[in-house]
Amino acid sequence: MTGRISRHVRSNLIGYVALFVALGGTAYAAATVNSGDVINDSLRSVDLKNGKAVKSLDVKDDGLVGADIDEESLEGVDAATLDGLPRTEFSFRSFIASPENRLESLVFDSYTMITPEAGTEYVIGQIKLKTTENPQEFQVCGASGLSDPINYVLYLEGVRTEDSVPGDSCDTAVAFGDRCDFEIAGAGARIWGAPTFIANANTCNVIAFKST
Repeated sequence: MTGRISRHVRSNLIGYVALFVALGGTAYAAATVNSGDVINDSLRSVDLKNGKAVKSLDVKDDGLVGADIDEESLEGVDAATLDGLPRTEFSFRSFIASPENRLESLVFDSYTMITPEAGTEYVIGQIKLKTTENPQEFQVCGASGLSDPINYVLYLEGVRTEDSVPGDSCDTAVAFGDRCDFEIAGAGARIWGAPTFIANANTCNVIAFKST
């Protein structure tokens, strides 16, 4: 009996070894699968048990968009304020440089400057624009009643000029051209020329902000 068992084992030894390796190899493989063994993008949600297999998630820089973020989960972010100040603090800032005047409210003006009607004045804060008898031409003047010079910067068709004008006085006339391309900044006001919508090359739409 013992001899038959011994002969059986010897004659089937290779088969037993192969079976052992196959079974052991399967168990080993099941216990040692890592990321290198997984084809990219091949796993699905159903392949993970209750999400417990996912321990962390690396997000590519700038990879999230607004729809991916729950705003209520963010800390230290308040869309109603900027640096702790309410948005109204920024809506009414003027162009005046002195700190005590930066909280002055702004007034928006728009009008059509018509030339060559000489002597028409368009007052914006401490600056006024005055038309001459020549088409497409105006002067930068200081507002009436002022004694101190008014400093301003003029951009005319992209060329910058820095100047000042006394109160109740005007600088040399400049021409705004067909494009009405000018900008004036200074003395609590900012003034833009805008292309006219009137079929008349001698008019210029003007947009201005000034402090009250």
